[in-house]
Amino acid sequence: ESAERLARSEVRQRSLLYGMLDPVVTIDARGIVVEASAAMEAVFGWRPEELLGRNIKVLMVEPYAAEHDGYLEHYRRTGHTGILGRTRQFDVCRKDGSVFRCELSVSRVDVPGEPDPLFAGTTHQAEQHALRAERRREPADFRRVAVRDGALGAGEDEHDRLDARGRGERIDLAAGDLLHAHLRV
Repeated sequence: ESAERLARSEVRQRSLLYGMLDPVVTIDARGIVVEASAAMEAVFGWRPEELLGRNIKVLMVEPYAAEHDGYLEHYRRTGHTGILGRTRQFDVCRKDGSVFRCELSVSRVDVPGEPDPLFAGTTHQAEQHALRAERRREPADFRRVAVRDGALGAGEDEHDRLDARGRGERIDLAAGDLLHAHLRV
């Protein structure tokens, strides 16, 4: 019964990881990927199983890629780091070589019985967060009902806007009508 409970717990944990909307990756103390969420493929172009066993540097641009192993070594020696428990913005690299800005948060994970910690990182595309923050800061600009292409993830012929009361509306330009799904912003 104990082994069955442990197996169910492991399945539940993997399901949670794979169900995350934002990419999550876990590395060991040497920078080797030991877990990756399914969202890694949608955002970075890497299937989770492709990342397992690789150095996390494959997601980094220079100079961070060249320096990352040194950062980990410094942390192992001193216990000091500038990244744990904080959110910072970095340029990162997709599998196809394209670069985008993300917000990265890294946490230390101590696993009972393991001598070295793991490090779990979550990323968010910085452009999406900046757009949401811009909407909150400057609502008057949006009351002009300027159409913002793709601002809230609309399709090619759909555009989102805010009405005079600040409610989101989706407009289907091809059909010329207003969809009645109001969006929160």
